[in-house]
Amino acid sequence: MRKNHSTFLAIFLTTSLIVGYGRNTSASGIPTPEAWAKNAGNPQPLLLVEYFPFHETNEMPVEYRPLPTYSGWTKERMERDLQRLQENRLNGAVLRLSPQDIADSFKRARLKEFLDISLKHDCTALLCLTAEHPMQLDLGNTERFLKYQGIADHAALYRKGQNVILAFAEGIQLTGRDEAGFEHRLLGRDWTALPCSSESLNLSAKDDLIWIYTSFHKPSKASWPIQEWMLPRSGFKHFRKTLEKARESSPKIIVISSWNDFYNGSALEKNTLDGEKGLEILRKQLEKWK
Repeated sequence: MRKNHSTFLAIFLTTSLIVGYGRNTSASGIPTPEAWAKNAGNPQPLLLVEYFPFHETNEMPVEYRPLPTYSGWTKERMERDLQRLQENRLNGAVLRLSPQDIADSFKRARLKEFLDISLKHDCTALLCLTAEHPMQLDLGNTERFLKYQGIADHAALYRKGQNVILAFAEGIQLTGRDEAGFEHRLLGRDWTALPCSSESLNLSAKDDLIWIYTSFHKPSKASWPIQEWMLPRSGFKHFRKTLEKARESSPKIIVISSWNDFYNGSALEKNTLDGEKGLEILRKQLEKWK
């Protein structure tokens, strides 16, 4: 039987050493959506890309793998990914992490290293907690845990005003209230994040945010290649159309799904299927924001 993760985080919080608290509190220069919108030199919205840190790619079919392939969230991979984000005018990453990832001391160390490297590349990172199965989380326990572990104080973490923003995926039921210095967003409620057609992009009422998918298929055990795509990948036509449509809505934030979600067929990262085609489309469309 799966344990209640609210209880798990609370127990882990009370038994962990409180380390790193108060570090990395200096201003980083990373723009908030409000500052970004006011800067006439940056006509494009704040551009984030969904990012899966702990994906393993060794079992992926050779027809659809990242280039180069990797195992683990190594410093080399972090440096490469953040450099690529910066080169393609992406302002940061929406990090998909599970409560188990956050509770794991080794993975927390990797997260802090990624945040440190993000600062060097002027990138921000928004934490999005996910779950494979429906579960319940207590907001206060979760936020206090992140604070006491020295994560919530990191200058690279995404903020609105002075508050750290935490996102939670569909399937997570939240209880309790935000701690001081935090706000939360629930996907499917505060932010629309389900795959949609290029004709019906949804601008989330909260934060003026649009979630864009490069492509999408329903994962299955069927052999590669995937025959049916809910959002087609061929030539990234859907991706191009949705970016064009998004310009008409003038969002403050665009989240692209995703950098490396190969399991759902949604990836911008250079890969064996179509090389850098998705990134080329992105660069061409961003030129039109000028």
